[in-house]
Amino acid sequence: MNDVVPIILTKLQPPLLRRNTFARERLAALVRGCVERRLTLVCAGAGYGKTTLIASSLADAGLPLVWYSLSRSDRDLITFYSYLAAGLDRQWPGFAEVVSPSFAPGPIAQAQPAAFIAACVNRLAQTETGDFLVVLDDFQLVDHVPEICQTLDQLIAYAPPQAHFVVATRAAPDIPILPRLRAEGEVLEIGEADLKFTPDEVAGLFACCLRLDLPEDRAAALVEQTEGWGLGLLMAGQSIKGQKHTAHPPSGRPETRGSGSVSGRPEGGPGVRGEVDRRILFDYLSEEVLRQQPPDVADFLLDSSILSRLEARECDAALGRSDSENRIKWLEQQCLFVARTGDGSLRYHRLFREFLLQHLARDLERLEALHRRAAAYFEAQGNPDGAIFHRLEAGDHREAARLIAALAADMIRAGRFEALTFWLGRLSEGEFAEFPQLSLHWGQMCESRGQWDQALEHYEQAAQAYSARGDLLGLSDVLRSKGHLLDWRKGDHVEAERLHREALSYVGEAHHRKRAALLASLARDQLSAGNTTAAQTLYREALAIYEAEADRAGQLESLLNPGSWLYHSLGDYLQALAVLRRAEQLALELNDSPQLAETCNNMAVNLYFLGRYAECLDCAGRALEISRALGDSHQEAFALMNQANGLEATCGLSYAGLYRQYQRALNAEQALGNQRFIIATLVFMMIFARRGGDPSEAIRRGHQALPLARERSLPWLAGFALVQLGAAQILIDPDSARAALAEARQILGDCGDLYHLMASHFWLAALFHSENNPAHLDHLRECLRLAVGHHYDEFFLAEAQAAIPLLVSALEHNLWPSYVAPILVKLGAPAAGSLRPLLSHADAAVRERVAAVLDEWSSSRIVNGSGSQVVDWSGSQVVDWSGSQVVNESDSQENATKRLLDHKTTRSLDHKTTRSLDHKTTRPLDHKTTRPLDHKTTRLPDHKTTRLPGHSTTRQSIPPLIIHGFGNFAVWRGSHLIEEREWWRRKCKRLMKYLAFSPNHTLPKDAAIDLLWGGADPQAGNANFYRALYNLRRVIEPLAPHSGANYIALEGGLLRLTGEGVLQTDVDEFVRGVEEGRRLAREGDPAASDRLTAAIRLYTDDFSIDDLYDDWARPKRDQLGDLYLSALFDLANFAANAGQVELAVNCLRQAFRKDNSSESACLNLMLALAQTGRRSEALQHYAACEKALAELDLSPSAELRAAQQELLAARVPVAA
Repeated sequence: MNDVVPIILTKLQPPLLRRNTFARERLAALVRGCVERRLTLVCAGAGYGKTTLIASSLADAGLPLVWYSLSRSDRDLITFYSYLAAGLDRQWPGFAEVVSPSFAPGPIAQAQPAAFIAACVNRLAQTETGDFLVVLDDFQLVDHVPEICQTLDQLIAYAPPQAHFVVATRAAPDIPILPRLRAEGEVLEIGEADLKFTPDEVAGLFACCLRLDLPEDRAAALVEQTEGWGLGLLMAGQSIKGQKHTAHPPSGRPETRGSGSVSGRPEGGPGVRGEVDRRILFDYLSEEVLRQQPPDVADFLLDSSILSRLEARECDAALGRSDSENRIKWLEQQCLFVARTGDGSLRYHRLFREFLLQHLARDLERLEALHRRAAAYFEAQGNPDGAIFHRLEAGDHREAARLIAALAADMIRAGRFEALTFWLGRLSEGEFAEFPQLSLHWGQMCESRGQWDQALEHYEQAAQAYSARGDLLGLSDVLRSKGHLLDWRKGDHVEAERLHREALSYVGEAHHRKRAALLASLARDQLSAGNTTAAQTLYREALAIYEAEADRAGQLESLLNPGSWLYHSLGDYLQALAVLRRAEQLALELNDSPQLAETCNNMAVNLYFLGRYAECLDCAGRALEISRALGDSHQEAFALMNQANGLEATCGLSYAGLYRQYQRALNAEQALGNQRFIIATLVFMMIFARRGGDPSEAIRRGHQALPLARERSLPWLAGFALVQLGAAQILIDPDSARAALAEARQILGDCGDLYHLMASHFWLAALFHSENNPAHLDHLRECLRLAVGHHYDEFFLAEAQAAIPLLVSALEHNLWPSYVAPILVKLGAPAAGSLRPLLSHADAAVRERVAAVLDEWSSSRIVNGSGSQVVDWSGSQVVDWSGSQVVNESDSQENATKRLLDHKTTRSLDHKTTRSLDHKTTRPLDHKTTRPLDHKTTRLPDHKTTRLPGHSTTRQSIPPLIIHGFGNFAVWRGSHLIEEREWWRRKCKRLMKYLAFSPNHTLPKDAAIDLLWGGADPQAGNANFYRALYNLRRVIEPLAPHSGANYIALEGGLLRLTGEGVLQTDVDEFVRGVEEGRRLAREGDPAASDRLTAAIRLYTDDFSIDDLYDDWARPKRDQLGDLYLSALFDLANFAANAGQVELAVNCLRQAFRKDNSSESACLNLMLALAQTGRRSEALQHYAACEKALAELDLSPSAELRAAQQELLAARVPVAA
């Protein structure tokens, strides 16, 4: 199936049953019951006949059977998956080809259970409809590998119901699903007690297999002595038979056949009781089995024990014999502890082989000679794994080292780290000195695993060895690897550049690829130092060499780094994307998953700066999926950061959710010691915090990032951090902001990063503008010059809050008006509000420019169906056509300098007001939530009311529209519940849901079409929209226009719910209630408890549970869930402070039921319960949280564990 893990097909076949196999009907009937259960466990020690029992019982089952006999070498995850896939492929051809990409060997391949499980389950679901069996024999040989146990657990959990698993092992595997299966009666367990032979069975066993007639009392004695152990019984039977018959090999006298009669009692026998009695067992085998054989038979037994299987041709060649075929046949005839497999070869019983090897080791010279001969044979056969094994067993470490050195690079690419580590660990210093590439490969393996200090040690050993040998080319390879690690992992790019230049001096012109690799490394060094011009020259030279050599792998590596990062550092994001498109194609052609993950991540970060957020999220999602499948922690953290960036820009996650995701990415990079990405993540967290209205948090993160960048001498990252630090400091510490931005200008100018140079001018302009300093025009002019030349329009939309006053000033002072005007139009109502005062400007030219922008902005506001344009400069309402919000004109004017156009937040622009990041300040819903309508309302109005409290202008003739979003979506028109049958079509109902729960109950028509008919062409989508709108109006407004109940309006491409005072939603009321309750709590008003309680009661279930897989509803569901949890925490805190302990405990219980993986909820609940003497219940909640975290591959935090330990150590009595 692949070149790295050769498949031995006999491991995928059940043992071939002999005609005289003893049938144990009482157990066979049990085993055949496996088709009625999900899992069958056959658990017992060695030699109890587990394999034979399963094989014989299922031989005539008539069901598809996948058999896999495991060995110690299968502990390597790549090997395990390769065999399991091959076993399934034998039953369903083509299976392995489908699932192998989930663990396909690659440069840093590390198979991960999630991808393999998904591939297997999906393929099985598509392939098989009837019952089938999967048998894993000798699972105890791999059950200590967590990933393999996880794979078994998840396959059992998610495979189609027709799949039945049979596992033969020494003890029940540690898989989480086992307790649940037991509780559900889905486990059939056959244990050691079941497998023990009874006296009657022993008599039958001896008669069938050994042709011995055993008296009843002798059988009982044997059962007593062996405790019914099958292998011990067979050994005893061999001894008894040897006493009655003299066995001869085919070359001697013919064997006497027939039955014998055995009477009397044995003089004594061993009591075999498991692993601790192995010495006794081996003594027994030595005296009663081996010594009973003729010398030539004993010699063959001992010699052939070094081989894992008994195949005649292999035995002849490896052992230097010519009679192996006859010997093997005779062994089978004599039942000498061999088991035949489906392809005709045999293997020794493992314990018997272990005994033989131990006996053979007494003659070390003979043992080593046998291993050397076998090694030579396997090497000639192209089986390096076998050759290496036998070389190491022979003590021929030099030859083993030679073979390992040739195979190591392929093993690293395939992710076979465990096997390679084991082999390397058996070599001596002499072998590493003679073969320096072994140290180099060991270093590369450590680097792939994130073990950077160990990697440097191995690189240093390799360098010394190559130097001692005078091998300069080899030394150049080591210096390149060491330099790369120092530059990208350790941050020491100065030393990295020195090493790379030294390495380049050792490489002649003839070694093109080595030279190209070093040139690319030097380009990375120059890029780290901020010397982008030099980096560009070196990069182009390296890429040209790779292209001339048609080296696609070299091209891919260079395009990714330094190529894409070079153009990113220059602010040329379009060119970076072009480079990455080439890299993506190469990664796909080469089937290089790790590089594909890096490519997707690099694309995502460039798309983010271009404002192409949907594409950014798509690339980040791809990178996240691939990196998790590979187990690449860095690329996973990088993808999490990119995903958080895209979600922040599109309001796709709550403030608290985004903070947690950024923190996860940061924690992962810190654990890896990835300094560059630690800095980058901190800077993006600065942007997030500043835009979220928390400049103090942004400054704090900046003070973490900047020293790291300076310490590592990374000027570009320092400039990146300084720009964001200055932006955050403008309204808090203007002098520090001015210094930071001035330094950023200098650094970024030197580095050639035009995007962030433009940003530094932008924020300096904002700073001077806030001080009414005319110097802001100089910086604004330079900012716009850079923006115009490089199409940085999206920057102003992303920074709309600060951009509006600056762009208005630019228009006033005639700075790039043709560029500024379209951006102001895109910025919508808040920009229009800031422009209107200029309509009375003394300069006619200014008035003309402003009027032109306002006219352009208003031209899209067309009333649906009337054909007339609405240009309402003095009216009461201004519509933000960006889809963010609808605000009153007076409110827009009053808050022109306070309101963020960017609908990512509803916070004020007052940067002096900072908010904590703990759960008490989780922002409601997404950042687009509308302003509260009426804080005085304490409950959702009764459905029979005709108007909302506080709205005296509601017309009594219009029934209220009452909408429930929690639980199943439902709409009431007055007291009438709109039934499911009334909705006409499902998309009609969905349109109503999207409209009701969009910001300000307003939904752009284009967004509605995209949500409901995204795959349709524009013309069909438009027609579908109007058809759905017509049907929706028939449902919601059946009596319009006579009743005046016009709830829906379409104006200027915006669909919205109208009818002031008649719209009521439980979601809005919940949000208002939480906000009002918090305000009352801050003021110490006792009414806070009732207000929060009333709001919490509205949360009857998660949002829109009737559409669990709707991508539109999922973020809102998460945001409302976060708000619900934080409201419970708030109420618990308020109640505790008021002495209402039980109310506090109940709130915390409710929070923990909502999310039992929340460590905060668990910790607070444990502490509250402990304080009221309910320590036992507190510990039960800890156990539940620990289990929930384990299902997410997480562990409890140190704080939570400490609380548990304190409870366990407490001496107070446990409350009932």
